[in-house]
Amino acid sequence: MDDKNKSIDLLTELFQQTCIKLWNLSDVESEPSALAPRLVYPLRGKEIRISEQEARLVCCSILDHSSLFYSVETPTNKTYQQKGNKFIRGRTDLTIYKSGTQPFQRDIYIEFKNPGSSEKQVGKDIEQLVREGYTGGYFQIVCKTNSGTFKKLFQKYTYGFIEYQKLFSPEEFSSKKISILFCFCVLQKQKQKAYMRPFLYQPSKDQYEEYVTGFFDSSSSSLKDNWQIFEAYKLNKENIPLGKGGKGKGPGGIIDGILKDFSMLWEDSPGFLSIPRKVGCRAEYKKQPCLWVYPKRFEIAPKGKGNRQFDALCKIQRRHFSEIRGKARVYFNSSVFFREEKFKAFVIEVKKYVSTV
Repeated sequence: MDDKNKSIDLLTELFQQTCIKLWNLSDVESEPSALAPRLVYPLRGKEIRISEQEARLVCCSILDHSSLFYSVETPTNKTYQQKGNKFIRGRTDLTIYKSGTQPFQRDIYIEFKNPGSSEKQVGKDIEQLVREGYTGGYFQIVCKTNSGTFKKLFQKYTYGFIEYQKLFSPEEFSSKKISILFCFCVLQKQKQKAYMRPFLYQPSKDQYEEYVTGFFDSSSSSLKDNWQIFEAYKLNKENIPLGKGGKGKGPGGIIDGILKDFSMLWEDSPGFLSIPRKVGCRAEYKKQPCLWVYPKRFEIAPKGKGNRQFDALCKIQRRHFSEIRGKARVYFNSSVFFREEKFKAFVIEVKKYVSTV
C-alpha cells in the first residue's frame, strides 16, 4: 500500500470518529447524553450556533490520543492571490505530520467547512488542497437534509474544481494528481449520517471535467452506490462493543467475537496454541508466550514472562498500529484507530515472524 492510500485510510478512520463525537455533542440548552464530549454548541442570540470549529476541535481531541503530531492554521508552502492584489500564503485548518519523522514532514491537509459556506469559500479551500499537493481531507458540516441538499452542495464543489480555478488559480488542476477524501457529516437528529468518498484523479486515466462532474453526481443512485455511508443508529446497534450475549446487547458482544476469531486464527497452524486464562487467553508458539489477549485489549507478552521476541513483536505492532501510543498494549474500545482487519493482519505477521526465527 502506497503512502497516499495509507493517508486516505487514516483520514477515513479519523473522520468516522469525528462524526461519532459530533453526533453525541450537546448544545447549551439540552441535557448531555452519557457519550457527550465536554465541548458544547453555544448560542448566537437565541439560536444554537453550529460551525466548522467544533469539528476541528473534536478532530484535534482524537489526534491527542494518538502518536501523530499536528498543527492548526498552518501557513501554506505556496502563495495565493485569492483576493486583493498581492500573492500571500494561505492557511490550512489542520495539518497532520508523518509519523516518526524528524524534522516533521507534512503529510495531510484538512479543511473544515460550515453549513453556510459559499462557492468561492469552497473554491479557495480546494485550490490550496490541490496546489499544495499533499493528501487532502475535506470535512463539510451539514445541519439538515432534504431532497435538494446534495444537489446544492455538489454544485459548490463542482464550481470549486472547474469554474473557480479557471478564474483565480494560476495552475491547471487538470494536470495534477489529486487525492482528497470528502466527508459530508449530517447532524440532523434521526438522520445522522456521514457520506465519505475519496476523490482520486489521475490525468493519465481520466478526463478532468468529466471526472469532477461524475464524482459530484447528486442523484440518489450515485449517493447510494458510490459513497460510503455511515449511519449513527447502525454504529450504535452494531459497532459499539457493549456486553455479553451478542452484538449490541451489552458490554462485550463484538469483543467476544474478536477473542473467538483470534483463537481460531492463531491455532490454524502447527505449534500455535491459544491457552484460556481466567480472563482472556495466552497465545504461544512452541511454548513461548507471544501475545496476551483480554476482553478489552491485547498486548505483547512481556520479556519477564519468557517472550524472547518482545522487541521484534513491538516493532511489528507499531507498523500496524502506528497511531497508538505505548509499546505493547492496544485497547479494543479506547483506541479510535482499532479495526478488526488491522488486528488480523497484525496477528498473521506475528505468526509468520515467530515461526521463522
